[in-house]
Amino acid sequence: MLDARYHLFYSIAIFMMLGFGVAIGASFYGPVQMSQQREVVKKLGDQTNAVVQERNQIRERLNDDEQALASLRPTLVRGKLAGKKVMLIQTGDYPDATQAANQALEDAGATVTATVVLTGRWGGLTARQRAALPSSTLDPAAQDRALLASLASALRSGTAAAPPTADTNVPAALQSAGLLTVSGDLSQPCTLFVLVGGSAADTPDTAVDSALLAGFGALANPVTVVGCEPYSAAASSVPAYQSAGIATVDCVDLPLGQIALPFALRGETGDYGLKPTAKLRLPDSLGGAAAP
Repeated sequence: MLDARYHLFYSIAIFMMLGFGVAIGASFYGPVQMSQQREVVKKLGDQTNAVVQERNQIRERLNDDEQALASLRPTLVRGKLAGKKVMLIQTGDYPDATQAANQALEDAGATVTATVVLTGRWGGLTARQRAALPSSTLDPAAQDRALLASLASALRSGTAAAPPTADTNVPAALQSAGLLTVSGDLSQPCTLFVLVGGSAADTPDTAVDSALLAGFGALANPVTVVGCEPYSAAASSVPAYQSAGIATVDCVDLPLGQIALPFALRGETGDYGLKPTAKLRLPDSLGGAAAP
């Protein structure tokens, strides 16, 4: 029993000594450590505030640059497309970008004869709906390509072309199927087109863009096509445009892109904008520098 008590008291004494040691150590070293931690936190806070301030300053400079470009834009583009007729084709999900492109073209003196909006319902057509469309004997993918090639031909030649052809009937058939909406006049021929793409989905579906561009490229009478999209597009159509060999503008919703668009449509081909796919900021005739 004595040995058991001895070991018990000995163990208690050891734990008490450890407790006093921890208490004394905390009272001596704790304030120093807390002070050091506060200093570290303060430095981190100062660094964070400096980064935030620098970011705000950069943002202010960018806003100033945007405002400066916006004020210069009307003068830079005035008359560049005077007397030209242009058609807008929206294949993406951003109607605001289509409106921005329309404004840029009108400011350059162009007349936007029509705005064609291709909906995203192509993949959801039923067999009965496809049977009511031209080229119904083809498989769905081939039918879509044939329809878009015919659409490109109809938009180029005008739906008032005489005598009527199968191609000139395609726009009306696509409208009836809910695959196409039109604002403006499709009856007259057109040789200048602007595609407005960009997808809100994480993965872009560029099949419509590619098929339509292939249709334009196969025409006997050549046309000029420029592909554009908003800078904020979740998924880009620019790679598909570049594969087709057309000029691109990746920020048509910004003054920089609205300046570049009329020049690209005039024949100053290039990949303009701010994204990694851009090769130029502005056209060469404006002294545009290559994108970094």
